[in-house]
Amino acid sequence: MSVAERWYLASLAGALALIGGSKLGGIRLMVPAGPVRKIWLEEFRKLMPDDAPPVYVPASVSARALIGGVSMAKSLASGALTKEAGLIEQARGRALIVSMADRLDGEAAALIGAGMDQSDVGLEAPSNIVLLDESDTPEEAPPYLLTERVAFEVDLFAVPYRFAEPFVLNREDIRSARERVSGVHIDDAFIEAVVAACISVGALSMRTPIFCVEAAKAIAALGDRTEVSAEDTATACRLIVPARMESMPQEAPDDEPPTENKEPPEESDAEANSDEETASLEDLEAMLIDAVAAEAGASFARKKKRRADRKARGIAGRSGDVTFAMDKGRPDRTLDRQTEKGRVDLIATLRTAAPMQTLRRKKTDAAGFAIRKSDLRMKRFRRRKQSSVIFVVDASGSSALNRLAEAKGAATRLLTDCYARRDLVSLIVFRGKEAELALSPTRSLVRVKRQLADLPGGGATPLADAMATAVRLADAENDRGRTPVIVFLSDGRGNITLDGTADRGTAEQQTKLLARTLAMKQLDTLFFDTSRRPDPRAQALSTDMGAAYHFLPARGGSEVSDTVRNQIGRR
Repeated sequence: MSVAERWYLASLAGALALIGGSKLGGIRLMVPAGPVRKIWLEEFRKLMPDDAPPVYVPASVSARALIGGVSMAKSLASGALTKEAGLIEQARGRALIVSMADRLDGEAAALIGAGMDQSDVGLEAPSNIVLLDESDTPEEAPPYLLTERVAFEVDLFAVPYRFAEPFVLNREDIRSARERVSGVHIDDAFIEAVVAACISVGALSMRTPIFCVEAAKAIAALGDRTEVSAEDTATACRLIVPARMESMPQEAPDDEPPTENKEPPEESDAEANSDEETASLEDLEAMLIDAVAAEAGASFARKKKRRADRKARGIAGRSGDVTFAMDKGRPDRTLDRQTEKGRVDLIATLRTAAPMQTLRRKKTDAAGFAIRKSDLRMKRFRRRKQSSVIFVVDASGSSALNRLAEAKGAATRLLTDCYARRDLVSLIVFRGKEAELALSPTRSLVRVKRQLADLPGGGATPLADAMATAVRLADAENDRGRTPVIVFLSDGRGNITLDGTADRGTAEQQTKLLARTLAMKQLDTLFFDTSRRPDPRAQALSTDMGAAYHFLPARGGSEVSDTVRNQIGRR
């Protein structure tokens, strides 16, 4: 598909969303912030009536902003309880545009989804929504309960600015099509073919065929037709189904044995007509599957390239897990409980106390604004945890210096990202009879280089003690509110027990026990095999500890860094 055709389909999706309204839900617009997105939104706005502009919703929107509530300023000014409409109510019959939908939290998504469901049953709510999605990977996508409720997914990530041209359609075309769409008829055979095609390609959501049928009606109405054609149906499926596919369509195997040259049995007229209808239905289904498969293949290729480009740029993603606190961070929500530590949400407290003022004045005969302890509302904040990367390096044996060189390269590369994400790096080295915490969690590049340069190598392999030390350090980092990531660089062959004696059998048993302890704690763990070739024993140990196994080639410091960076970014 050419870039110009992709832009045309993006403009067609916008027009169909406005024509179908709540029956099509809206659009997921996958495009980074920039001139291409600005032009698309401007052209989309030109298709709407002047008296019904879209309502914009920021990603950090609160629940109160969405559903409304008591307006403190108006209530205090008028002396009477005055309510304020939320963004969902303000968007009655209009489009709701959600900025940075990939960062929208679950509560806000649930409220917007509930508003969309109200539209489905005829209540006053947004006619459709536009999800502005800047994510690069499926893990960062907008909440599923919203993407499931919109019919179209438009990918404009790789569209150059010069192809972002004005839409061919205008406001009058949309208005006329909206008036005609209710009278458009679609044949039952087309509906059956759409359902069969959706099942064949793995688009199993019940909304998918419904969206396809409604989109086909909108396309026919846009072309001033009262009957849906096969081309209308194919275009609708091409726009909607690929984003909802769970598998690529497979060609049916040709297993039928050859038939002998015999005269076919005579058929009645009814049987002949039935066979013709079946063949026609199968042909239509095949046409829809071909249209969907072609678009799905191109869409998959675009997304794969975008993920590869993202990896090449070295974007690490988010730092750590989400944690909640009462003192600092990004405002999350207001709590109706009192805590010893925390900040009072003054506006929410006044809003809670406002309805009770008349009753309280009558009881106390006192002027002023009365606030009770039960009125207090507290602010809750959320923030990303720091990631604390714990390197556990095998410094025993003749190749210890090579392993330390790999760890030094990986730690140095990781620190470049740590400065931006405020992550930490620590180093545990094991050789001789015990493991040593050579470097406490730090972001100091100078300390890492100095500590790694002075590390000696050689001796026995106290792997069990190294694992125990890593578990203790990970627990301590977790208690400090950080997300630990443990990275082992070893061949997995321990021969020193926890008490420092040389007993390979006991050491292996202790190593397996500690590996299971790591697995039960569900810590993010990676195991890099430093053997000359992939060792089954190292693979088995990494499986026991629930770690991702990787073989470390020569001069693989950059690979260690990239793998750890991706592990952090997946959370």
